[in-house]
Amino acid sequence: MKLRILTIAAAAMIGWGSLAQAADPLVPADDLPGTLTGNVSLTSEYFFRGLSQSGNGTPAVQGGLDYAHESGLYVGTWASNVDFSDARVEIDLYGGYKTELGSTGLLLDVGGIYYAYPGADNAANAGRDLNFFEVYGKVGYDFGFALPSVKLSYSPDYQSESGTSLYSDFSVDVPLGQYFVLALHAGYSSIDKNANWGTRDYWDYGVSIGTNVFGLDLKAAYITNDLPDASCIGECDRFIVSVSKAL
Repeated sequence: MKLRILTIAAAAMIGWGSLAQAADPLVPADDLPGTLTGNVSLTSEYFFRGLSQSGNGTPAVQGGLDYAHESGLYVGTWASNVDFSDARVEIDLYGGYKTELGSTGLLLDVGGIYYAYPGADNAANAGRDLNFFEVYGKVGYDFGFALPSVKLSYSPDYQSESGTSLYSDFSVDVPLGQYFVLALHAGYSSIDKNANWGTRDYWDYGVSIGTNVFGLDLKAAYITNDLPDASCIGECDRFIVSVSKAL
């Protein structure tokens, strides 16, 4: 799923932060009390929390639609091709509220997201349901020269009926001059029923650099985790590139 710094837009790798340019609304502001935007992207491989979702070295085509009200409320959806068990598509549905506390620079984002894998046969996943729901809360502070953030995501019944889960996400975006943003990320997955999930609790890490060229967001990223290679699809370390366009 694609979660940007303190705003939902739908990637699961590392957020773009302040570099990404705002898209023109799909519907004129005079015709809609809020902003409706879309996004499409192509990535050399889709990763979520340090693990491949599209398969070993398999590219992914992704896209989403987001509505944000002036009050700070938002809803949206996002989809990507995936490849595990017999699931071939992931569709995310989400909604929440984000705001800045006055002019303090403190940014808050809270909400919920449902991950759906339509057509997946539970029998192919040891009879366990792939779909799951999470609630999340995120806080960040804009220092101008950097935007650090901390996010917690909790699921009462994680994927593959793995019991409760808590994902802790620590990120920082650092502008490099006018045209580039360096993004650093570390996350920890704590899962109740590791045997159902398939791995022990683990850390994942990432570093990326991004820029915007002719309205396209370009990013190169290195992603890794502290699991043995046998627990990953292919190698646990991966260098990936992506291009996205806000609509």
